[in-house]
Amino acid sequence: MLSRRAPWLLAAAALTVVLTATAPPPARAQYQELIAQVKPAVVLIQVTHDLGGRRHGSGFFYDPSGFILTNHHVVEGAAQITVRLQDGRTFPAQVVDYLRLVEYACPPRVVRWVDAAVLKIDATGLPTIPLGDSDTLRQGQELLVLGYPGGVGTEEVSVTRGIVGAVRTGWFQTDATMLPGNSGGPVVDRQGKVVGLAAFGTGQFFKIGGVVAINSVRPMATSALTPGGSRTREVAISGREFVAPLVVGRKKTLRQTAEAPGARPATSETTSEVSQVQDLAGALLATIRVPQGREDRQLLDADGLYTVGISGDRYWRYSLREPWALLTFPLCPGVGWRSQVAMQNLSDGSLRQMTVTARVEAVDETVTVPAGTFSGTVRIVELYEVVDPASRNPVVRQQETAWWAQGMGAVKSVTVDLGTQQRWTAELVSLGAAVAAPAPAPSPAPPAPAPPAPPSSPAPPAPAPTPEPTPVAAARTPAPNDRVIVPGERVGIVRIGDGLDDVIRVVGEVPTATGSQRPGQPSGWIRYQWRNRVYAFVEKDKRVITEAGVWAPNPGEIAQPPFRTLGGIGLGSTESQVVAAFGPPTRREQGTRSVIYIYSARGIAFFIGMSSDYAFYGRVYDIFVFPPGAY
Repeated sequence: MLSRRAPWLLAAAALTVVLTATAPPPARAQYQELIAQVKPAVVLIQVTHDLGGRRHGSGFFYDPSGFILTNHHVVEGAAQITVRLQDGRTFPAQVVDYLRLVEYACPPRVVRWVDAAVLKIDATGLPTIPLGDSDTLRQGQELLVLGYPGGVGTEEVSVTRGIVGAVRTGWFQTDATMLPGNSGGPVVDRQGKVVGLAAFGTGQFFKIGGVVAINSVRPMATSALTPGGSRTREVAISGREFVAPLVVGRKKTLRQTAEAPGARPATSETTSEVSQVQDLAGALLATIRVPQGREDRQLLDADGLYTVGISGDRYWRYSLREPWALLTFPLCPGVGWRSQVAMQNLSDGSLRQMTVTARVEAVDETVTVPAGTFSGTVRIVELYEVVDPASRNPVVRQQETAWWAQGMGAVKSVTVDLGTQQRWTAELVSLGAAVAAPAPAPSPAPPAPAPPAPPSSPAPPAPAPTPEPTPVAAARTPAPNDRVIVPGERVGIVRIGDGLDDVIRVVGEVPTATGSQRPGQPSGWIRYQWRNRVYAFVEKDKRVITEAGVWAPNPGEIAQPPFRTLGGIGLGSTESQVVAAFGPPTRREQGTRSVIYIYSARGIAFFIGMSSDYAFYGRVYDIFVFPPGAY
């Protein structure tokens, strides 16, 4: 038995001797010497995000003239970047170049991961760490990770040790502990050369770490050293191709069809336009003008597409405590997300809480819309649940199914009210070309032409609570005190939901309040005077709840509630009364909250409320006049 075991034991012993003799682990003193050698070049990167909030990451000098390598995700969306050196000095930094290539497979797993950025500070003679060769890495090879992990302070560089667990495309895996804050820090081999950038940590105790291989970013790092050299500035994430281009001037036209049980379908077209785009080191912050004067601010970054602000809505004030997710990457079946939005009704001040729950249901579907047939679309189902936050009683439940096509954004959506069974369908008619591109991120070197801008799509309209309509007095015939509307004049300067401050900004001066309750006027009636003109409206808590009237400064002319009239039609008139007075309209445009009767030859447009949360449901709430034939 012993004789049979002896050869195996001897062979194992010999193997151990050979391994020990050829690759001895560095002594503790060697590690200390290695750390002392590379540590002075490690820097703390502090970032203020354009949307607010602060974060930090790590990096290192690879050139003595102030060039720093770090992760792109550390500086993505940055409004301000500050770098702190080992000697305590701080410098503002500029983004010179960046590269972000992340490829996912479904079910979600990382196939490729490249995540790097080059920064520059105005300093020279700085300590550096040389770049190594990540192609020579082998499983089991020892590594050191240096940086400023969060939760343990940033006054001193931290060091962890591990081995190469696996080598993958553009990155490799290690068991060295890496926490948030380590991102962008150098990962060095036993020769003190950088073989990668710490990128992420996952698993229990963050013992599965991802490191960006240095060879995948070496060309960008080298080119950044040359003034006027080529710049990469590329962000490509699996799923981002389903967002329509976010470039200034891009217009998107949708055909909307509203259907209700027992009623004829109503169709209209609406167009949104990208009016402004900021490139924040690869994160795009866009302002999108949508119908009825509303503006949405959307952020497209490596994590997804988000609505981060909504302004100018005539009916609701939105409060986004966190970004409202429209898409999150990757777009794999079963992947889901949830957002919460606080809302306030501008007509009565009531509060609502909306929860949006989304889930990717399918990929690679084919959809036909007026703009064409699109294959390979992603189908996403969203549930909108609106509740009264005080009682927690449900107010609205709607389900929206949307199809997103590559390079086009959402090309079709079908929304169903689960209570009333009303149905709204939106289909892409056209996606217009842009007239300008966003400005590139600041750079100390002359920038190369920017790459094609990433795509985006307007946020889906938020469903609105639908309380019972408020009764409105029937229309009456013109009275002597009614104001006469003349062609070319916009009637009134405020709308329902505007505050007094909004009106002051329009007029340009503080008004003189000359009275409130008067005989025959509704409760809360306020009369203000600017520049010899009188504007009268009903307000509650400084928010307008009834449309404004405009009169000459004669107190006798405002002895009754505001009532604008034209040809016997005014505030509160019904659709049938409009048609009886003016005949069939030249055009009838159906929106999500109103219908517009346009009489082009006469230069008149009547706006009729079609949303039950609006006080003028089914009745005229606004009148526009314009040069005949101009619309």
